[in-house]
Amino acid sequence: MHLTDLMPDRPGLEVFDVHEDKSQTYCWDIHDAATGEVLLKGGPDGVDNGRGLTAQVAADYRGFFFSSAADNQSRSCVTGEVVSEYGPTINNYRIYWDGDLQDELLGDISRHNQPLLEKWNGNGYSRMYPKRDTNLYSIGNSMTCNGTKGTPCLQADILGDWREEIIFYDGADPSKINIFTTNMPSAYRVPTLMHDHVYRMGIAWQNVAYNQPPHLGYYLPDLFAEPEPDPDPILDTELIAIEDYESATDASSWVQVYGGNQSLELASDDGTHGNYITHALSSANGGRACYTKMDYDFGAVKQYVYAFDAALTPGNGGTSELAVMTQGGSIPTGNKLNNNFFSVNNPGKNFLLTVANTANNSNVYMLNGDAEQTVTLPRGGWCHYELTVDIAKRTVDYKITNEATNEVLAKGTFKPADGTSMQVQGLYMVDGRYYGTSCFDNLQLLKVVPSEVAVAIGSEGISTFSSQYALDFSKSSVAAFVVNNYQNGWAKLSPVSQTAAGEGIVVQGTPGTTVNVPITKDNVSSNSDNLLHGVTTANGYTVASGKSIFVLAKKSKGVGFYRCNAGIVIPEGRAYLVLPDESRDFIGFDGTGIDITAIEQADAIDDGQQQPVAKIAHRVYIYRPVKGGKATKRIVK
Repeated sequence: MHLTDLMPDRPGLEVFDVHEDKSQTYCWDIHDAATGEVLLKGGPDGVDNGRGLTAQVAADYRGFFFSSAADNQSRSCVTGEVVSEYGPTINNYRIYWDGDLQDELLGDISRHNQPLLEKWNGNGYSRMYPKRDTNLYSIGNSMTCNGTKGTPCLQADILGDWREEIIFYDGADPSKINIFTTNMPSAYRVPTLMHDHVYRMGIAWQNVAYNQPPHLGYYLPDLFAEPEPDPDPILDTELIAIEDYESATDASSWVQVYGGNQSLELASDDGTHGNYITHALSSANGGRACYTKMDYDFGAVKQYVYAFDAALTPGNGGTSELAVMTQGGSIPTGNKLNNNFFSVNNPGKNFLLTVANTANNSNVYMLNGDAEQTVTLPRGGWCHYELTVDIAKRTVDYKITNEATNEVLAKGTFKPADGTSMQVQGLYMVDGRYYGTSCFDNLQLLKVVPSEVAVAIGSEGISTFSSQYALDFSKSSVAAFVVNNYQNGWAKLSPVSQTAAGEGIVVQGTPGTTVNVPITKDNVSSNSDNLLHGVTTANGYTVASGKSIFVLAKKSKGVGFYRCNAGIVIPEGRAYLVLPDESRDFIGFDGTGIDITAIEQADAIDDGQQQPVAKIAHRVYIYRPVKGGKATKRIVK
């Protein structure tokens, strides 16, 4: 009998069992461990099926295999189907022995009480130690017990590294035992198996009944499985702008395009949406279009959400077309979206999403000019449109939801045409002739706030850094410092655990690595005496003439702050030191702050012959002369 999670995608645990009762019509089964419900059964009837085994042996197969003495094929515990015509040498024990997450098999040679190990080869099993002088039984006269059962005295994770040990008795002197443990390395760290209740019970029952191998109460590969990405992650956002029309007195935030015979009005509460904008075409001719736009400076925003509610009623003539416009494209002036955006026969650019119906009076709409991507919208019913835009990746994740039923009508990812700005400008709508109507409400622009910020550490183990978010360095492997004092050419670096948004800092960590540091929602104030200034604008900071600005670098005098010439652009995400009255060109570190020893160990500071300096004491700064020579010490009192 074997108890474990044989079917990892089914709730609960399962039991594999063989039957020695010849009156049964099947000789093995798999049943629910809690209820006894038989899930699978089979094998020849009228036989004494004395041994069975189940093990998770194949990395490319999800679930366990099983075999038995009367049906010695390798079968799937999930489906019961034959995976291989070949079973193990003996249906005995499973064991964690080598370094992967799958089971190996422990048996004996032709039931002669001589133990062996086998491993799944893709279509059956192969001996792990085929030579006689490397077999387990060739060491210390090791023997299995229980006669034909060929079991060890005990198999368990007794040493705690998660691979299991095997105990055999010495066939020449049964008063002695031999304990075997693996010598194979593993890339996985697994909690000690004895911490698992099901496994501990398996160890106990080995010595109170027929010996059976222990199993875990969970599916081990899932401990290291990459989590499935959330198809609809809840993003942490900050509201940038909103149009909800509740306080509006007219529709002046929208513009009507191209002639008359159309209306653009502020409609009153319809019972679900409060006030909203409505645009309607009254006849076959005349104007058909309207738009609203914003002039928002996205600055350092890297990812944002643009959302709105719309209810579209197609007209009896001409297509209805909705576009989410981007900055940089000119506003269409005709009654079509024209080349700037998209029309049925003319895909263009400068949009993040287009929705256009495929025929007159049809509520089937084509997405982004792709005839293979369509969505059926409720005629005149409100839908919520949500676009998550990643400016750096140039992707738009869109989702359209029926507000009445909460059903997701369409979702996907769209990559705008090359040259298209990724910064939203607003909405443009063309209604179909003969009484096409569109309604809009709750236009929102939200900045996506990440949970972490990537902090890059320079090749010398230190860098300057700044972020548009407040950060918590106490929960990372990176140390953060501010410059809160300066005297006689030396900058004092003092450690901080949290930093305010936009604050300039020095960071220290493993050279050449990037570490994710968590964002904090705590109300963190900038250090008022910090002499470092952060750069958080996308265009960086251009050093002006007459400014006494210093940047972190490694040059002739080693690692420190060097004067920066006018016109140099300090990039976004870095920081610079401002010392208005300083005439020097180089500012060193006071070792009371940063761990200068770590810089030395990274060979960042050396003598003129590129040889590392001797170990330095606290509060000692060492730099390399321009033209070689011995490294020089300067002690700061």
